[in-house]
Amino acid sequence: MFGYCYTQLYDIEQEKNGLCYFNRKPKFDTERIKAINLQPAAIELLSTHDGKE
Repeated sequence: MFGYCYTQLYDIEQEKNGLCYFNRKPKFDTERIKAINLQPAAIELLSTHDGKE
């Protein structure tokens, strides 16, 4: 099982590392981020379904 958590979705007054600006407009191309997140992780490409390599 794999997962991740975005902890800074939006910029706020003193923090500017969110995925969106303070006004909630995306900083990045959302379709590109979606395509990146849909790619399998490298470990998924190495492993087989029965747990053997």
